[in-house]
Amino acid sequence: MLTAIKTRIETDRFDETLHFYSKVLDLQIIREWNEEGDTGAILGLTDVDADGFLEIASVLDKTDLTRTCLQFRTDNLDDFLIKLAGIYEHGKPEEKPWSSTYVYLTDPAGNRVIIFEGDV
Repeated sequence: MLTAIKTRIETDRFDETLHFYSKVLDLQIIREWNEEGDTGAILGLTDVDADGFLEIASVLDKTDLTRTCLQFRTDNLDDFLIKLAGIYEHGKPEEKPWSSTYVYLTDPAGNRVIIFEGDV
C-alpha cells in the first residue's frame, strides 16, 4: 500500500526554485542538504507526517537533467516488490543514508519513478 507521494524537480536554478516554492508558495522546508555536490530540499504543506512532498534538487550538468521524478512512499517495500514481480521491471533496492530504501523504475513516458520505504 502506498502511503505518500513526493515529486522531485531537478533544476540548475536551485536557489531561485527553492525560493519560489518556500517563500512565494509558502511551503514548509522539512529538510535541506548540501553534501559532496548533492544539494537539495524537501518541502511540504505541513510537516514530515504529511502525505505529499516536493523535493527540489540541484543539477549542474544539464545533460543529466531529468526534471521530474515521482516518488511514492510505501509502508512495506518488500510486499510492493512482490506485487511488481513479473509485471514491471525495476532496479534492486538501494539503502540511502537518510534511513530510506529506494527502488527505481521508469514509467512508459520516460519519467523516473521511485518507490521508497522510510523517511522522506
